[in-house]
Amino acid sequence: MAYEIIGEEQGSRTVRFQTPASEVDRAFKRVRREISKDLDMPGFRPGKVPKSIIDKRFGNIITSEVAERISADLTEMVLREEDWILGDGQPSADGELPAEGEDYTFTVTYEIFETPEPTGYRDLELVEPAFDVDREVEKSLDSLRQRMVGFEPVEREAAEDDLVVLRADGHEPSEGEDEGDIHIRLGMNQAGPGFDGLVEGLSKGDTFAACMAPIDPEADWEGDPHTFEVMEVREPVLPELDDELAKNLGAEDLEDLTGRIRSDLEERIEEDRRRFLEQQAVSEVLKANGFDPPEYMVQNLTRDFLGRLQEEEPDEKTVESARKVAADKVREFLVLRAIADAEEIEIGEDEIAEEKSEEEEASSVRDRLRNRKALELIIDNATIKTREPEEEDSASEGTEAEAEAGAGQPWTWKIAEAEDSGPAPGEGE
Repeated sequence: MAYEIIGEEQGSRTVRFQTPASEVDRAFKRVRREISKDLDMPGFRPGKVPKSIIDKRFGNIITSEVAERISADLTEMVLREEDWILGDGQPSADGELPAEGEDYTFTVTYEIFETPEPTGYRDLELVEPAFDVDREVEKSLDSLRQRMVGFEPVEREAAEDDLVVLRADGHEPSEGEDEGDIHIRLGMNQAGPGFDGLVEGLSKGDTFAACMAPIDPEADWEGDPHTFEVMEVREPVLPELDDELAKNLGAEDLEDLTGRIRSDLEERIEEDRRRFLEQQAVSEVLKANGFDPPEYMVQNLTRDFLGRLQEEEPDEKTVESARKVAADKVREFLVLRAIADAEEIEIGEDEIAEEKSEEEEASSVRDRLRNRKALELIIDNATIKTREPEEEDSASEGTEAEAEAGAGQPWTWKIAEAEDSGPAPGEGE
């Protein structure tokens, strides 16, 4: 198979294709074989219908199918080799239909989409957040200690972060056992909104009756009351940050553990930093290069996005959102591609071979590598400023987290009168 570009104008290319007779004959045989395989004719076994009968009944269909297949294969080849993007218009073909035993020559004129010359991609101003690695290492070490926290019984009132063991009415475990008892960590909203507030301030031996109640004052329901007894208050005991802790976590010593954490954090921070800058750079470049991409590319990607949702009939808002994302992704692809062309970025065959998987086409890998290098060029030529992080209000973090955990619940726990209720919260037996 061979082709020659015989016409090149703004937005179009005309190509003459020539397929040797041997390839044409093979295409005719394949199409006949497929038709014969599914053909049910009296007196003939499937796949054994004579060629003369098939040609008599399906000759025009066979010829059209051969022409379409050859044209589709050659179009795919020329687009891949010439690195063209088709426009929305349909290609127009000119020439005779193929015939067995003869070379097949025809011409096709393609509408080619040409991305406008890219602008505004050099000397961008990007902002990245400041990363305090030492602080992040300390937070990671503290998080590891929190995961290995132990709890020791104490004789005092329960406070935030304590683990409180409660026994509900009707539960009578064997002596020395606490199986079935309720364990809650105060401040984590584990039992539902309002419950922690009823327990905080109680001591071992205290009892209280509580029930679920609606937040809406006009609601006319209330849950059954339950009596709870505080069996034990346990305070958190964090392990020492030492070599023993490090060994329990699989490291040689504390220095080794700290080094591993730092290395992982630095790698992750660099990945996050690069991703953050890439998102900004793409956003700025898209703002500077507004154009309408080929509609068929947007539609294809939109269908792909919607297919991943696995919804039979996505609503109009979902479809519109998917379409907007698809249009931006197509424009991103085309703009980066145009920048790579403008900057004469080349991708070697060795680079493609190194990255290519067995399932991928070399042209797809070339596109990905080329656009990646274009984005790297944009960032490397940008002015990058560092934004200092805002001071965190650690005192309010716990309160906000607890409020968020209970947000949206239509009910809360409250004190209730039980049939055999004990003392009010805070009173001993």
